[in-house]
Amino acid sequence: AGLARALCTALEAEALSTSERVVEGFPSGSCLGPVVRVTSIVPTAALWDARPRRDATTRTDEPRLSYFRALPGFPRVRREAFRRQANFLRGQLHAVQDAAFAMLEKCLKVDKKKRQDGALAWLARGLALATEPGLRLNLAYVALKLAAPLLEDTEKARALLAKVDVRRGAKFGRGFEDEAPLLDEGEGAGPSERHEEEEEEDDDDAMLLAKAVEMSLDPRQGVPAGFRRQEKVDFLTEAFWLAHKAVGVVASCAEALRDEAKELGQRSQGARDEDAVAAVAVIQRGGWTTHL
Repeated sequence: AGLARALCTALEAEALSTSERVVEGFPSGSCLGPVVRVTSIVPTAALWDARPRRDATTRTDEPRLSYFRALPGFPRVRREAFRRQANFLRGQLHAVQDAAFAMLEKCLKVDKKKRQDGALAWLARGLALATEPGLRLNLAYVALKLAAPLLEDTEKARALLAKVDVRRGAKFGRGFEDEAPLLDEGEGAGPSERHEEEEEEDDDDAMLLAKAVEMSLDPRQGVPAGFRRQEKVDFLTEAFWLAHKAVGVVASCAEALRDEAKELGQRSQGARDEDAVAAVAVIQRGGWTTHL
């Protein structure tokens, strides 16, 4: 319990630091950084030298290059061998992700759940601010696992899901930039009616004044980004909407994979060493496929 309290204190302090200023590299420099940064994804810089007239490369000082480079016939790897290696690495990755989840879960339960706000703020700020794809996917895994009991095909899960406040929508209140209602709060107003109302509001000064009044009445004013403090929200609702954010993170990483594959494909055109290009393709696809 003492270690759990110490971890809670550290995570809360880290989350608070992101509310006061931009913390470079958060949460990769976190006390949980060595765990949540574990990934099979190899940085593009280790796969291809970006300097002019440079070709494909597989730098020997990047340990993740060996994950697929050791397969028989590399870089002409058989599909079944590739799949087995990805599954093996994924199992190792899940063990690390589960350890991160277990540590955060301990923080959520310590001191009769009184430390939940700080732990959830840390996870929320991580989902909002992390930039490394492996780190983002690991945090998404933790958030999705928190919501797993809601997603089972059982009567108990359906009963739990019925308790979730779906009206909160993306207006979740933990410091995400895109927080806005997912569902309309009013009754009987369809999308076209709302659109017409927005078009009618063309007075910029009036809009700014209304926004200022709204913010002045907001009970969350003064609450650090990512935290709730005295605002009470059921934990099931917390887990559900954090998972909602996590799904967005996974989709964003999948888009990043497509962009990176396109970039490497463009670089490979006219490359001198076909085997090196094939090696880059196997390593890049293997790392991303394993983690996603």
